[in-house]
Amino acid sequence: MPPDSPRSALRGLARSIQDLFRREPAAPPEASAGWGAPGGESEVAWVGELRTEPTPDGVPPDPLLAAVQTAVLAPPAQRPDVWSGVEAAAQEARGRRAWSALADAAEMLARLGESDADARERAVALVTPVVASQLIDRLRAPDTSPARREALRSVLPALGPEVEEALLQALRDEAVDPATDHGRRRALLGAVAEMADRGSDILVRMAAEPDWRVARNAAQMLGERGGPEVLARLRPLTRHPDARVRREALSGLARTGEDEVGVLAKVLLEDPDVGVRVQAARTVGLLGVGLAVRPLIALLEREEDAGVVQEALRALGMLGDPAAVPALERLTSGSLLSRGSQEARVAAYRALGAIGSPRALELVRDALADRDAEVRRTAQAVLGPDA
Repeated sequence: MPPDSPRSALRGLARSIQDLFRREPAAPPEASAGWGAPGGESEVAWVGELRTEPTPDGVPPDPLLAAVQTAVLAPPAQRPDVWSGVEAAAQEARGRRAWSALADAAEMLARLGESDADARERAVALVTPVVASQLIDRLRAPDTSPARREALRSVLPALGPEVEEALLQALRDEAVDPATDHGRRRALLGAVAEMADRGSDILVRMAAEPDWRVARNAAQMLGERGGPEVLARLRPLTRHPDARVRREALSGLARTGEDEVGVLAKVLLEDPDVGVRVQAARTVGLLGVGLAVRPLIALLEREEDAGVVQEALRALGMLGDPAAVPALERLTSGSLLSRGSQEARVAAYRALGAIGSPRALELVRDALADRDAEVRRTAQAVLGPDA
């Protein structure tokens, strides 16, 4: 065969891939923990190294993997002639419950499927629910290396709906596991992001999950991704029964800067959860929601949580509306219910300085003689060194 023939070039490419990911001989494959299983001596060997020779102990190669390698090495024009061998080997592998070998084969064919539609279809056909669980378990195994996880994430979206279902189930399991590992969760969420990039609606499905932790992860990822559909997808989550989801959804919406978000945040100033009220006050300030001034003043008059009060005062300063000055004056004098703490008074003077109206600045100048040293320092900082 001429050295520059297509078949010779394909064999050379396969050898190059094998050399790149070469490993020392590891334990022989079996139905429950076969070639390429996580935790082996090299977790990235699956990309190009299919064992087609007996091990030194005489263990024969898996027939399915040998058939897959034959398909991979075949020139595209001849590949249709070898698919029947792969299908027969896959049927036999299912019969002996060789789930790990089926998972290996699906990964290899998905790689080939990047340039061969037939290979992609056959890869999906290999993925039963059990095989999909094998693939996801490899992704989240604690001893799976970052390089191996990256390789898995890149191939999983091509392997069909069973993998998506297995990924959702893994997220549910991780959510209720008290000993869950953040590395495993990050690996799973990385696969979610990869699938979403390829057009999957997995984030929408996560947002509808009953477990608040799964829904919160969806809200966070949707907010980080942004895009024209983020409003429609996150808006319903601001009504989620769990406050942690509502808070994350509003945080994601705030990044869009849309006017509609400001209106929604104004309503959420009355949310029963402290964290949501904090996020709502922060959002109306950042987005410059002028219509939120009166709701913020009303919030100050009833709020008992110091964190919410601080955020509401910062928002009033950012909005800069002189209509807030009388309420701030009552707060600085300690007459606004019980909110006259040092921290609240300091924040109120900063807000008055930011508003900058004549009456606001007059109140700040009066504070230069306040009996509280921190209030005096704040007033001086607001007015500048020449005050």
